[in-house]
Amino acid sequence: MAALHASLAGERSVTLVGHSLGAALALAYAARYPSVVRRLVLISLPNFGGAEGATAWFARQRGGWIYTNMWATAIACILTRRVVGRLLPRLLRDIPREVAEDLVAHTMVSSTSSLWEALYRHDLRAEAEATAQILPVLMLHGSADLAAPLAGAQELAAARSTWEMRVLGGVDHHPWLRVPHECLQHIEQWLSRLAERAPASPAEHLESARATGVGVKEHP
Repeated sequence: MAALHASLAGERSVTLVGHSLGAALALAYAARYPSVVRRLVLISLPNFGGAEGATAWFARQRGGWIYTNMWATAIACILTRRVVGRLLPRLLRDIPREVAEDLVAHTMVSSTSSLWEALYRHDLRAEAEATAQILPVLMLHGSADLAAPLAGAQELAAARSTWEMRVLGGVDHHPWLRVPHECLQHIEQWLSRLAERAPASPAEHLESARATGVGVKEHP
C-alpha cells in the first residue's frame, strides 16, 4: 500500500485497474485515499466475506482445500518452485509464458500470508462501503470462475449504486487473458458513459457526497 501511494504521489485523477488480489488491494487503496482515485476497474475480485466463507468456497472445488490449508499451500509452493519450476511454463499452455513464470515466482510466504490476510481472512465489505456512493466502480467477472465466487462479487455490486457488474459467460478467473477484447469493450463503454456525467475530479466526488450526506467515510 505504501509503495503504491508513493508511486502515485502528485496524481489527482487516477483510474486503478486490478485483478484478483490486485483488485482487492486497489479497492483498499481507494477506500484509504479517496481523494486520489477517481475510478476503479476490479477484475475477478475475490469476496469471500471472511475465513469461513473462503474455506466453504474452496471446499466445494476439486482440490480446493489446498488453498486454505497453510501447510498444503507451503508444500505446493516449494514443489512448484524447486521441482517443476522450469517446466511449468511448458505445462500451462493456456496462459502466456510470462504469466506462468510469474506463478513460479510466488513464494511460500506470499501464498500463506498475503493471500490469507488480504483475501481469505478479510471481509472486503468494509472497503466497499467506504467507497459507496462516491466512486464509480466497474466489476468484470467470469461466470466459470473457481478461484473467486461470482456470488460474492455480485453481492458487492448489487448493494452500491455507483458499482456496475459485467458477467463474462463461460470465462474462468482470468478474463483479461481469455477475452481481452471483450474486457476492453466493457471498460471503454463504461468510461464513455462516465465522461458524460461524472464530476471532474475525485475531490468533487467527495464534496458532492458530503453535501448530500451519503455517509462519507474518511481514513487517516
